[in-house]
Amino acid sequence: MITHNVFFNIKNSVSEEAIINAFNSLFKLQNQIPGIIRITGGKCRFHERKGEGYFSHGFSIDFEDGDAYKDFFENTVTIPAKTCIINISVDGIEGMVSFDVGEFVQIANSPNQKYRIRAPRLRLTPPGSIF
Repeated sequence: MITHNVFFNIKNSVSEEAIINAFNSLFKLQNQIPGIIRITGGKCRFHERKGEGYFSHGFSIDFEDGDAYKDFFENTVTIPAKTCIINISVDGIEGMVSFDVGEFVQIANSPNQKYRIRAPRLRLTPPGSIF
């Protein structure tokens, strides 16, 4: 599994309705792209007030595997949803930060599923590759 995380600020001029529409267009991709497990997103809530002021909104997408992750970046059906998010974001794609957690790998080669350990590997995405 790979979890793709994106954080950004919303332009002051954007209405609440436009924000809702942008996120809804993103959420609909879960039914359009095979291999997407879950899409969550919305307003950021920072614990202990440590992250306040950095980003106002974000989303996470859980992919089954690298093929589903790649399809999200290459499939043209995702362009309208990505464009909606970029259009409400301060500085568009340049104002976004993303990172991926995933590519779970098998540590133990045991045939018994009970003893298999899955460990995540952090993968930072290069600037400009958010979508």
